[in-house]
Amino acid sequence: MRQLAAIMFSDMSGYTALMQQNEQSATTKRKRLKEVLETSVPNYNGKILQYYGDGALSIFNSAVDGVTCAMYIQELLKEEPTVDLRIGIHTGDISIENEVVYGDGVNLASRIESLAVPGSIFISEKVFDEIKNQENLSAVEMGYFELKNVVQPVRVFALSGNGLTVPARNVLKGKTKHPSNRLAVLPFMNMSTDPENEYFSDGITEEILNAITRVEGLQVTSRTSSFAYKGKNSDIREIGSQLNVDRLLEGSVRKSGNRVRITAQLINATDGYHIWSETYDRDLTDIFEVQDEISHIIANKLRENLNDGSQEEKLVKAPTQNVEAYSHFLKGLHFYNRITP
Repeated sequence: MRQLAAIMFSDMSGYTALMQQNEQSATTKRKRLKEVLETSVPNYNGKILQYYGDGALSIFNSAVDGVTCAMYIQELLKEEPTVDLRIGIHTGDISIENEVVYGDGVNLASRIESLAVPGSIFISEKVFDEIKNQENLSAVEMGYFELKNVVQPVRVFALSGNGLTVPARNVLKGKTKHPSNRLAVLPFMNMSTDPENEYFSDGITEEILNAITRVEGLQVTSRTSSFAYKGKNSDIREIGSQLNVDRLLEGSVRKSGNRVRITAQLINATDGYHIWSETYDRDLTDIFEVQDEISHIIANKLRENLNDGSQEEKLVKAPTQNVEAYSHFLKGLHFYNRITP
């Protein structure tokens, strides 16, 4: 039988060593773990499929069920006799034959659990995407990891809150450099004295976004996703996590007569630090060159993850040499995007 499930691996930490030191204590803790699993898992639409020594494999109907159950289990195991438990959760296809479970998702959940520390719950990026909009659930990114029998590096998160252990990133083994090829272009702020020029800053943002999407190998979030943060004073790291990107481009536009000043900043979404920033003071007749220059700089800042060389192809093609016509185009685009179905 094949099905999609949230897969949870749970494992007692230090069980083998404890057996050698105090067999009775180890047996008591293992019995305690089994009791907690058997009373908790079914209450969250889950099923225990297999016990293996000091751990267990369980599945749930949804990631939210699995994560909520895992948090409840960790909370119960703080009571005497305490049990140091590591938990890993992933969602994926599984096959069950003769009470034996198979599937790539099973292997991945097991590998994620092996990264965890006592008292923690580690989850895959897929699980994180399914729970991130739940107000009562939060997680901290641990980074990308090379896992055995898994081709691509895996992005891992640790659930936080409710007394859960969240380890420092530098103490985890197997961490690898993550692919920095996901970017969001946030709406550039209108710094002009005339608020009516907001159409111009929005238009410049959209033109730069469209240009950057032409860079081969770079994944850019949609305009709809990026502009959802327009006017919001959210933490840059929170935005990066919600949009699932590695880098963010933000900036401002000041238009005065036939002059324009564009400030752009490329930011690391993980820690909020600036990677690059620049200010351009130009005539409006040079607006397309400015857009092209910004787009090229972003591409080349990320080139180590995109290709072996720099971005040479022109990304911005000037649709007109008439600045007034271009301004009218941006204004029309601004009002078009304000239309609601």
